Amino acid sequence: MSKNQKHATSRGARRIVWVLGTAGGIIAGALASLWFLPELLLTHWVGVSDLGDAERAEATLGVVQIVALAIGGIIAIVGVVISVSRHHEEVASNHRDQARLEAERDQELRSRYVTAVELLSDAERPIKRIAGLHALGALADDWQNIDREDEVQVCINTICDYLRQPPELDKAAELKRTAATEVAIRTTAFDIIRNHLHEDAPSSWSSHTFRLAGAHLDYLVDLRWARIMDNGYIDLSGAAITDNGSVRLSGVRITDNGQIDLSGATITDNGSVHLSGARITDNGHIDLNRATITDNGSVIFIVATITDNGSVHLSGARITDNGHIELGGATITEHGSVDFSMAAITEHGSVDFSKATITEHGSVDFSKATIADNGTVTFDSVTPADDRKLFLRGGKFDGGELHLPGATIMGDGSLTLRGDTITDMDAEVFELAGVKITTMGAELLDVTGVTIDDDGKLRFDKPTIEGDAAIDLSEASLMGGGVVVMPCHIR
Repeated sequence: MSKNQKHATSRGARRIVWVLGTAGGIIAGALASLWFLPELLLTHWVGVSDLGDAERAEATLGVVQIVALAIGGIIAIVGVVISVSRHHEEVASNHRDQARLEAERDQELRSRYVTAVELLSDAERPIKRIAGLHALGALADDWQNIDREDEVQVCINTICDYLRQPPELDKAAELKRTAATEVAIRTTAFDIIRNHLHEDAPSSWSSHTFRLAGAHLDYLVDLRWARIMDNGYIDLSGAAITDNGSVRLSGVRITDNGQIDLSGATITDNGSVHLSGARITDNGHIDLNRATITDNGSVIFIVATITDNGSVHLSGARITDNGHIELGGATITEHGSVDFSMAAITEHGSVDFSKATITEHGSVDFSKATIADNGTVTFDSVTPADDRKLFLRGGKFDGGELHLPGATIMGDGSLTLRGDTITDMDAEVFELAGVKITTMGAELLDVTGVTIDDDGKLRFDKPTIEGDAAIDLSEASLMGGGVVVMPCHIR
């Protein structure tokens, strides 16, 4: 018998003795009262000394009844007191038992955590590391079942800590790559994370934090159809996605201040991030600020939807050496935004918005961006409509190209190149071949303060201008270059 059990037994025995002693005392007192009180009351209170025997007997019976009722009331009150005391004791005992059970449960769960970490730390046997990861996932589920989200986060942190560690390399490979056995382990870890980020996951981790900053990813990471919401955060800042490594986030939904952070990441050597069909909404964010996309690296946003203050940030990003950002068919609407401010698109780096739709206060911002050395930005058949804006203010075009063939700009939509510099061009830097411009009472194309220098060219190839649309070239500077204006249709 444990010490706590002995203590509880001792308390129970003392309580029984107290109850029996109290009850016995009350019974003894009641019997004594019935024997002595009637005579005392008759003699000193009722005053029956001159009564006959019959009258005295009748008075005595009345007094006895009064005394009996009084004693009965006292006994009832004492019974209630004892009952209430017993109830409080039972409640306290239940609380003690519950606290003991919870402490034993927590101790057992924490013991499982220690065992899982020991398995994950086994450097010799990969199968044990995989078992450790599954054990952590199951343990997190059990913590979540009792609403201990803090302990769930501890399990997630441990899985992420493993993924952040430098991987075991394949020593036989010509290039340094993660060993196949290590890839299997790390893929298992990401599968566990993905299974908890699905919309229909029994135990959801969508509002938790995943700290994977600086991770080395040269293998497939499958996080398709994940849900990041309610301040959920996947931190891949500074990650290296390289050597055909790929982070698959197709169909991801980022909402309610959820965020995927790839700031400062390097996506190179055919590395890729796939966000096709992503929905970024309700202040959801994807951060690629200062990221480097190079050497055939790519970030794919095909048919993504960026809406309701959702945003994609590529401020200061470097897209170079055949690096590519694909936003073909994307929809940017309801104050959704894509920010390329101060980005550098150079050395055959490219950004493609072909067939994208920019509506309902959506915006694309290339303010102070540099497009140079055969870098290209394409807006093929883009539709910025109804007070939606494309900004290229303060940008620099130095050997780069910006194409908007077949674009439609309508309503109060606008395209702004205010303060851009176009220089050293052997071909058209800014081409509006077949663009349809139809706007009501607002300047569509604002080229205020643009500098066209050293064979730089601004080309308008057969655009259609309708209604009150206007192309404003006021204050543009032509220095050694020119503005090429092909025949326009003005209606």
